[in-house]
Amino acid sequence: MDMHMPGGRPSFHLRHRRTASALLTQENAIPNVRKTGIRHSFLGDLYHQMLAMRWTTFIAFMAGIYLALNLFFGTAYFILAPGGISNITGNRAAGDFFFSVQTLSTVGYGTASPIGWVANSIMTVEEFSGMMFTAVATGLVFARFSRPTAWVRFSRDVVMWEEHGMKRLALRIGNLRSTALIDVTAVIVLARTVTDPSGKKGLEVENLMLEHAHVPLLNICLPIIHDVTPESPLYGLTMKDLQAQDAEFIVTLSATDEVSAQTVFACHTYKPGSLRDGYVFKDILRPGPGGHIVADFRLFDMLVPVEEAKAAKTQKARATILPDSDQDARDFNAGAELARESLEPTQLEAPQAGTPSTVHPEALPSERSGQDSTSSDLSHPEAEA
Repeated sequence: MDMHMPGGRPSFHLRHRRTASALLTQENAIPNVRKTGIRHSFLGDLYHQMLAMRWTTFIAFMAGIYLALNLFFGTAYFILAPGGISNITGNRAAGDFFFSVQTLSTVGYGTASPIGWVANSIMTVEEFSGMMFTAVATGLVFARFSRPTAWVRFSRDVVMWEEHGMKRLALRIGNLRSTALIDVTAVIVLARTVTDPSGKKGLEVENLMLEHAHVPLLNICLPIIHDVTPESPLYGLTMKDLQAQDAEFIVTLSATDEVSAQTVFACHTYKPGSLRDGYVFKDILRPGPGGHIVADFRLFDMLVPVEEAKAAKTQKARATILPDSDQDARDFNAGAELARESLEPTQLEAPQAGTPSTVHPEALPSERSGQDSTSSDLSHPEAEA
C-alpha cells in the first residue's frame, strides 16, 4: 500500500536524488506503510540521522569519519610533501599518519613538525578540519544526551471486556522514573486499510475517544480506556475484521518532564494479535511495610480473567465491610468475660437475715420442662460463673 504526497512534487530538492522505499516495521513506529516518491539523501538530513541512530552506530560512524580524515591527511603528507615531517624514523607512511593524528586532535607532542610550505599548508587545512570536527562531534554528543525522553512503559497487550452490556478496551502506561510527568495527554489512533465502493484500498486513520485522555499528573500508572459505543470505529468489528484490515492501534503520549521542564514524547503500536478479550489488568498496587503502598511493576503486564477479577473485588468489598471472624470471636469472649465479672458478686454473696436476696434474673435456672443445665449454659454463656 503506497502513500503519495498531495500536490505531487515534494517541497524540497536535494542534489543527490533517489527514490526512497523504506518499510517501517519497528514496534514503536507508525503503521507498516511503504513510502515512495520521496527524494532525499543521507546527507540532506544528516543532523536528524545522527540524532536518531543508535549509540553504537553513532560511535562507529564518528570513529569512521575520524579515521578517514587522518588517512586522507596522512596520505597527503606522504605524497605531496615527502620528507616534509621532521623526526620521522622507520616507516614514513606510518609516521605521516600518526603526525596527522596529533595535528587533528591538537595534541602536539613536539617531536615532529612540518617542514616547508607544502607540509605547513596541509597542516593548516588539517588543523581547521580538526577544530570543525571536534565542534560538530561535541555538539552532536551534547544534543543526544540533552534530548528529553519519556521513560515510560506501555502494557504488552490491549485488553477488552464487557461491563454493563458495553465493551471496553484498555491499555495502561507506567512511569518508570521516580519523578512525575506533568500535563499528560494520551491519544489512541486506529489505522486500518479500507476498501471504497470502487474497490480501491486506502488508509483510514480515526481517533478513539478516551476516558483518561488528559491527566495533570502521572506518577505511577495511567489506565487508558475506550468505550466501544455505537459511535466508536470499533463497534461491530471482530478480531478477524481487524486482522483482515491490517489494523493497528497507535498510542502517543506527550507530557512535561518535572525535572527538565521540557516536553517529552513516547509512541507505541499494537497489532490485532495483542488484543486480549475477556481479560483485565492485574492491580500492581499492594500494601507495604510501614503503611506504605508498593507499586510492583513485575505485575505490569499480568492479566486476569474478568470473572476472577470481579470475584476478587467482591471478596475485598466484603472484607472491608464485615469484621474478621477471629475478631468477632475475640469481641464475643471479651463481652462474656465482662458479663461474668458483673455477675460474680451477686451470685456468690450470701443474703443477710431479714433482707431479701437480689439475684440477676439471667442467673436463675430455667424452669421450663425438659431444659437441663447444659442447654441453659449454651443459651446464656455468661451463666457459667
